[in-house]
Amino acid sequence: LWLASYPAYSAFERVGRGRWAQFVFEVRVRPGAMSTQPSTLRRSKHWDPLVRLDPRFPHNEILYEWLIKSSGDVKVIGLLIREFGARVDPELYGEMATQVGSISAASSVCQPPQYRWTSALRRVLREAGYVVDQGELIELERDSERCLEWHVRGIASKRSWYGQGHMRSRIWAFPSLGLDVGG
Repeated sequence: LWLASYPAYSAFERVGRGRWAQFVFEVRVRPGAMSTQPSTLRRSKHWDPLVRLDPRFPHNEILYEWLIKSSGDVKVIGLLIREFGARVDPELYGEMATQVGSISAASSVCQPPQYRWTSALRRVLREAGYVVDQGELIELERDSERCLEWHVRGIASKRSWYGQGHMRSRIWAFPSLGLDVGG
């Protein structure tokens, strides 16, 4: 849901003076009806590549977009709505959502609210320490199976655990994603 909530994927819609909303559909997709590609946001002008797109992941290389050819393979099961503006409920939408109209943009005061939001979110994540681990995602062939491993470089990363994955000296494995390296 983190990726779907970025304005590059779900635009801000004006719903009143100084108020915007964002709409994200929750869907089910027929198994086998989609393909994937790495997130296009991870290497774009809209995001700093050294800041995590999703705080739950130590890097941005594992985040994927789903590509679906036929709308007949999709069933909408929910609609998620987030509102922004000075008068929204901070308990419901967070304090940052109340500041969207007043967030100053570094490059231009005339930037649309979604760009100001993205800049502020990037700044807050960076200040909170959600920066990308300095490592690399390596694709390997083990026992005739393709697998991915995250090779970390820093000592702080060596002491961390990734979700339910295992840590093997300087290597991350991703068994929860079906990419376990075995052993």
